[in-house]
Amino acid sequence: MKKIILFLLLILPFVTTAQEVYHIKFISNNVHHSVGLIWYDDNTGKMRVRYTNTNGEHLVEMDVLVKEIADGFVFFGSNAIDTATSQKANYYPDNFYVMLEDSDFVCINKDDGGSSTNCCIMEVLGEANQAIFLEEFNWKFN
Repeated sequence: MKKIILFLLLILPFVTTAQEVYHIKFISNNVHHSVGLIWYDDNTGKMRVRYTNTNGEHLVEMDVLVKEIADGFVFFGSNAIDTATSQKANYYPDNFYVMLEDSDFVCINKDDGGSSTNCCIMEVLGEANQAIFLEEFNWKFN
């Protein structure tokens, strides 16, 4: 029973408002990635991924589809676009699995290229905080 209550408390922020903002962080191939994700009440959304590699700093935007799974949710990324060029990005879309395992909140990124990494997900609360956070991704909250 405790697991069910904990899970409901963890997912409550996901289902109670029309638009949620999340910050996800992960490391892949020794490159730090910072993700701004906006989830709409129709289970779609947008995310932007900021990372720096040997070719410089990049900002990639993707469409998001949210699906419920047995023990949580998956944010499926698709249509990766380089925001600097508005062209298709040379980037495998990210898919974030957010689950409850043994009373712990777990986030795993499984990208379309077959890479799997642990990630950290945090909700950004309050319109002022969301606006400041989304500036990092050249976005405005609406």
